[in-house]
Amino acid sequence: MKEKDALNAKSASRWAWFIFAFVLLLLVPFQSSASRHPAPHVSIEPRVLEQIAAVSQAISSCGTDAFGYVCHIETPAYIEAGSVLPLTGDDQYLPVSLPFPFTFYGQTYNSAFVCTNGYLNFLAGNCNYLNSSIPSTDPPNAAIYPFWDDYYVDPPLASVRSQVLSSPDRFVIEWRNVYFRLQTAQRVDYEVVLYKDGRILTQYRNISPEGREKGDSATVGIENESGTIALQYSYLEPAIGHTEFAVLYWRQVHVYLPLVFKHY
Repeated sequence: MKEKDALNAKSASRWAWFIFAFVLLLLVPFQSSASRHPAPHVSIEPRVLEQIAAVSQAISSCGTDAFGYVCHIETPAYIEAGSVLPLTGDDQYLPVSLPFPFTFYGQTYNSAFVCTNGYLNFLAGNCNYLNSSIPSTDPPNAAIYPFWDDYYVDPPLASVRSQVLSSPDRFVIEWRNVYFRLQTAQRVDYEVVLYKDGRILTQYRNISPEGREKGDSATVGIENESGTIALQYSYLEPAIGHTEFAVLYWRQVHVYLPLVFKHY
């Protein structure tokens, strides 16, 4: 299913760039045959070009939701977080303070609750091992699910970690070498990277071709605070690539094209 979506995304992206190129051709200044005076020169502001590129990328996304979030498969660049959190065992959670206000589905948060079972939420402490499809009004809500399944964190082999980064400002929550409950031989690394501008990156490492490590018993995606809107990347589907993989989520913006006319 995801392979078919990827092919459709590539086709959509090609069409987006074709349309963009056609628009540029229409904007090329021309010399009037009836006059010696040059036609006005038309230029597009750089920020607009960046927005057009972002829209093209959004068109080639892996999904969208009703609030305007989209997701896109990224080239992974896994970040190893340095600070070990006091979060171990089974079905445990921990509140953490965010290094910057983070806006998610129109709400701004200053703290989050990290769960050993592969998700974080911004509303209340919980750590449900039984994952479901999203959206769902059942808790957790206002949540990011990089890899919601049933895990065990057994130090010193496994840990949950955090890291604050700059340029750009980011906050990393990493689940390192955690194992699936009752399957100690199957261990995975994954993380959430929160960007100050609202983007969300989920990254995965040491993923084997085995179905559970690829997500065939997991929920992956993001969900709003009421559990009524979600962007579900996958549910009970082996959609996580191996050995490394990454998905970026962000909210689409409206694009305006202020054309600047100049006479030379």
